[in-house]
Amino acid sequence: MPNTPEFRPLPHAGPTRRSIERDVDEEMRFHLQLRIEDLMRHGKSRDDAESIATREYGDVRAARSELSSIDRRSARRGAWREWLQSFGQDVRFGLRGLRTRPAFVITVLLTLALGIGANAAIFSVVDAVLLRPLPFSKPDRLVHLWETFDSNVDRRSEASYPDYLDWRSRNRVFTDLAGYHGSGFLLGHEQATPIGGAKATSNFFDVLGVRPILGRAFLPGEDAVGAPHVAMLSYGLWEREFGRDQNVVGKTVTLDGAPYTIIGVLPSDFRFTRVGGAEVWTPIDRTARFREQRGNHWLNTIGRLREGQAIDGARENMSSIMRDLAKEYPPSNSGRDASVIPLRDELLGGVKPVILVLYVAVAVVLLVACANVANLLLMRGADRQREIAVRVALGAGRRRLIRQLLTESLLLAVAGGAMGLVLAHFGTRALVGVIPQATLRTLPGLSDVGVDARVAMYAMAVSLVAGVVFGIPPALRSTNPAVHDALKHGSRGSSSGGALRDGLVAAEIALTVILVSGAALFGRSLVKLLAIEPGFQVEHLATTVILLPRAAYADSATLTTFYARLAEGARTIPGVQDVGFTTKLPLDFGNSLGFEIG
Repeated sequence: MPNTPEFRPLPHAGPTRRSIERDVDEEMRFHLQLRIEDLMRHGKSRDDAESIATREYGDVRAARSELSSIDRRSARRGAWREWLQSFGQDVRFGLRGLRTRPAFVITVLLTLALGIGANAAIFSVVDAVLLRPLPFSKPDRLVHLWETFDSNVDRRSEASYPDYLDWRSRNRVFTDLAGYHGSGFLLGHEQATPIGGAKATSNFFDVLGVRPILGRAFLPGEDAVGAPHVAMLSYGLWEREFGRDQNVVGKTVTLDGAPYTIIGVLPSDFRFTRVGGAEVWTPIDRTARFREQRGNHWLNTIGRLREGQAIDGARENMSSIMRDLAKEYPPSNSGRDASVIPLRDELLGGVKPVILVLYVAVAVVLLVACANVANLLLMRGADRQREIAVRVALGAGRRRLIRQLLTESLLLAVAGGAMGLVLAHFGTRALVGVIPQATLRTLPGLSDVGVDARVAMYAMAVSLVAGVVFGIPPALRSTNPAVHDALKHGSRGSSSGGALRDGLVAAEIALTVILVSGAALFGRSLVKLLAIEPGFQVEHLATTVILLPRAAYADSATLTTFYARLAEGARTIPGVQDVGFTTKLPLDFGNSLGFEIG
């Protein structure tokens, strides 16, 4: 068989910066020479003609630079138009090719939709909980403070009110400190509704940098003993109970049987998850005797760092203050230190590692999906070797063929990403639906999880990256066939790519083993956690919490009578063997009191 000449594609003749400048120089020399010859025909000597023509041209360097810039812009526009035209051709050709393989396309799209959908769903959680800033002014400057000591199980506690006052007056690292604590309320009169709430010092919202959308925040002195009762409403309570009344400020709301004047409505995005879903905020109202007790720790404390102040310096300053307090008040402060934690870390608690592990797990799932799709594309590429060989023989360059195959991969990836977004939408709704409401209220942003523009952009970015990842290996393999063998044997060249396919299969197996092993370990840990004995019999036990309005139950005698009557009545219920109760808080701690029955 005679030797067949090897065809090569024509080299790309697009203009470069050097060629453009060379063409401009030649054109300028041409026009300069024409002017010199014209002057010479009118009787000028060559030297005079060259001098006159050069003066008429003016600044040759500036003209050369301007003309070169014009030509470069024109070349870029031409190259962009050419790229768009060829890309459109690639898209149309890719769609025609994919339409002929519906089973292949459906398999690839479902595989990608599951991988990308799981990633988008978990990213929506990562974005809402870990990436979005807290809804406060300069949240990176906010910290949470604790008192620490070894004798407590948690090794930390809230601050006492006298310690809080000393922290405020003695520190040199914070612009201000504020205190708060959670508190339940009974909303309304006869048919009162229990709602979540919180109480704070008058400067609490100033430290957070939160401004109400209606009315005002607390004023200095409104947290003093005996101050008038005022309250701020959450956006949800304002919307639900007051119909978004724009004139709600100045009206009265009944909390725990006492009237409170509404002074403001908080923004809709305000969440302070340390107190759960607090729907009403009031100033702290502890008695003077209670506030004077340095050994009574009940006030959570937040602070705003001064500009340029590092958190390590704040810890050193607070530890120094605690050492001084231990010397001044040894019975209550001996052995105590202070802990300063970024507010975001305090609000997230231990959930950050769990979310990140889950995110890594779904990333591995996506890698397995990409390996699967790459294997499918390799098999399809093997079936197309004759087609590719003919195109190479007719002069198609390898770069052009790779771009065509990558375009097909990206089409599949974008379509799979769109399907994945639909799955992510329903997946996030299902995820939020199974999370307990108590957990939703205690994690910032978790209740707002959903597919929004940020998640959609992330899903599309992941789709494009996945399209390149699973598209490059098959494209490189498919565009490097033995041309003459493929032309001679036709589709029998489909056995190529075996080593690459074997490598992808091995990678899939390895990633799957990692996922299965992690799931097994998680399941084993969960089983052991559920098997932990609480230390008492949990069968046939039930608990409840009852909130009592302080106005009606203001002394211990009234409370004791109520508890006794409640226990006596509960014992008459069929099936109830015994009833016990405990007060959760001291009698003078807040307007709402609670106890458990078990």
